[in-house]
Amino acid sequence: DLGDYAGAKALLEKAMRSNEANFGQDHPTTAVSYHNLADVLIKLEQYADALLLERKAYGVLLDAFGDNHPYTRGSMQVIDYLESAI
Repeated sequence: DLGDYAGAKALLEKAMRSNEANFGQDHPTTAVSYHNLADVLIKLEQYADALLLERKAYGVLLDAFGDNHPYTRGSMQVIDYLESAI
């Protein structure tokens, strides 16, 4: 919210790596890390990188919660946005 997206990106990358190491790549907590980092990448206009991360998040969320869960639907909306922005 303060506009320091480069700083936020560095912290979110660290959190993502920690979640991958502690929970694995297929854990919902890690998926949230992917989504949060993708959100910052969108603000940095790094759409292709954001799309890759959001697709990873979506796959994990779909497996964990199904397609009707709010997190899964939200992730799909981000993917739709990014695909139209690229």
